[in-house]
Amino acid sequence: MRPMPSDPAEPPEREAVDPVCGAEIDIDHDPYVTEYRDGSYRFCSAECLLAFEDEPDRWIEDGPGPGR
Repeated sequence: MRPMPSDPAEPPEREAVDPVCGAEIDIDHDPYVTEYRDGSYRFCSAECLLAFEDEPDRWIEDGPGPGR
């Protein structure tokens, strides 16, 4: 069985996940954004943004989670 295409009337996804802590973020109201390699990364706080900017590969490879 083929997967059904998404409903074209459905609005695009407006949330992102903070790569540091895993929090869901409303991208329409998020002031913490940085560019790295090929993408944009969004964060719930300045602390998460700074942690990512200090070691971006750590967060991309390991993923979000406490104690990282």
